[in-house]
Amino acid sequence: MNQQDYDLYMYIANYIEKRGYSPLLAEIAEVFEMSEQAIPFQIQRLWNQGYISYPPHLSGMIYLTSKTPDFKPELPRTKPKPIVAVKKGNPKTAIYHYIADYIDLCQRSPSLDEIGKGLDMGKTTVKYYVDQLKKAGYLKSQPRKHRSLVLTGQKIAG
Repeated sequence: MNQQDYDLYMYIANYIEKRGYSPLLAEIAEVFEMSEQAIPFQIQRLWNQGYISYPPHLSGMIYLTSKTPDFKPELPRTKPKPIVAVKKGNPKTAIYHYIADYIDLCQRSPSLDEIGKGLDMGKTTVKYYVDQLKKAGYLKSQPRKHRSLVLTGQKIAG
């Protein structure tokens, strides 16, 4: 099993656990940023390895088998998607939540460039709002150290 197979298996397993049914191929395609046509091949790989069953007569239903992956995953390759708060005119809140989501997902702090790309903002704008969040006590960082943003635990409103 490779990282991509593991990520897909975990997504399907978590989805089924939370909702009680399997995700649609379109949902999987959106999450993994792939075409819908590519997803059946990914599903087939998991089926060939014995991790899922995918009965052809039950269109779209994916079932987990008793076999579970014995895989030591790398750090996730996916990054948080843009936060909607930016569109509503609250960039400081959006940046805070983006940083929190990124740290939760990737186990490290995002760079200012990554925040800017993820939220469609310029690096200078991101730096301004990150500095505002530091002054307000929501974030802290080590001077001149890349990827050193840390949440202080103080929750931001919104």
